[in-house]
Amino acid sequence: MAHISGAYITSAFLENTLVTIKRGVELANLPPEFFEALSRPQRILVVNIPVKMDNGKIQFFEGYRVQHCDVLGPFKGGVRFHPEVTLADDVALAMLMTLK
Repeated sequence: MAHISGAYITSAFLENTLVTIKRGVELANLPPEFFEALSRPQRILVVNIPVKMDNGKIQFFEGYRVQHCDVLGPFKGGVRFHPEVTLADDVALAMLMTLK
């Protein structure tokens, strides 16, 4: 579970990513504060995009941009379009891009 601005989000993918990061911090004998720093994204942008559908109705789609850590340089990431992608999954993907 990740703590983000007073809220908690979770998914199996995010939980597995956090376990991997925690193990890495422990194996490297780093202070626990490293895990705390790496378990939180730096910035999250949530957008709602209106799209006019073929039937003329407007439908809103929620999108996310997660920026995890730019200590070593620019943020890395990609774009995913899928109705089942969650904010928690995007947080996990951003964390993994930091470690890549």
